[in-house]
Amino acid sequence: MNYTLLFLLLIHSTVTADDGAVVLKLANSLSPLSTGWSNVSSRGFCTNWAGMQCDSSGRVSSINLSNFGLIGTLPSEFSNLTELLFAAWKLPADLARCTGLKSFKATNSIITGSIPGIFASLSSLQDLMLGFNNLKGPLPPSMAKSGIKNLWLNNQLEGLTSNINVLASMTQLSQVWLHVNKFTGPIQDLSNCKSNLDLQLRDNLLTGIVPCSLVSLPSLLNVSLSNNKLQGPDPAFPSTVTVDDYHSTNNFYADAGVPCDQQATTLLQIAGDFRHPVRLSDGWYRNGVLCVVGFVLDAIP
Repeated sequence: MNYTLLFLLLIHSTVTADDGAVVLKLANSLSPLSTGWSNVSSRGFCTNWAGMQCDSSGRVSSINLSNFGLIGTLPSEFSNLTELLFAAWKLPADLARCTGLKSFKATNSIITGSIPGIFASLSSLQDLMLGFNNLKGPLPPSMAKSGIKNLWLNNQLEGLTSNINVLASMTQLSQVWLHVNKFTGPIQDLSNCKSNLDLQLRDNLLTGIVPCSLVSLPSLLNVSLSNNKLQGPDPAFPSTVTVDDYHSTNNFYADAGVPCDQQATTLLQIAGDFRHPVRLSDGWYRNGVLCVVGFVLDAIP
């Protein structure tokens, strides 16, 4: 299936001496060919090709392909132009029309804005790989209606926010990379995920108790939880699970495998009614149970 280039491609570069060969491959990989590119050769592109600009030394400085109605793919040779600077862009809502889309990979592609709620029509989508961009905002609930197996949203510059509740409804998940963001709230019950699971949640603001269903999940192979604000007993994962050093970088109240006392357990249950706010987790870690009691009483109108 061909996908129309829907967004403005604006490229500024100081390129190698082989610019002509690269732009010739570009012309041959896209259709319909622009009338301004009717004389396709690796010579004269600076002056004869519409949308093409060069600097005083004859190097490509700008390529503007907006409103050309092009179909096709960019040639792999673009990766050889190491000085290219792509303009930031947003995920187009029109992707919802690509109902047969199985894989969308745009890692480290200067994507900004929020993730649009387009996934209800993308039941065939298996791979969504958007790590190392500048996405922000929540995970759209429509993700639950997709068939996503591999979800890479890690290392967003500004950081995705809100909760990760939608994961509980994404039963096809196999690889979940949400690390280095600003997600909050508790980890959900993922027991409906039957595939071998690689779960990377480190470096967020997650709170609450690590669910027993996650610790005992038979399909869990790898998990990272470090640098969050998780509470309750320190979870003891089986030896078959590869874990990171999450023990000292959260706000656990009891050692691994040792349950909290009854008072602490009760207070954690009450905290759950407040969706385990970050302020509560920080207070718990600094001052123990008394700070938790103070917060709960202060929060009640």
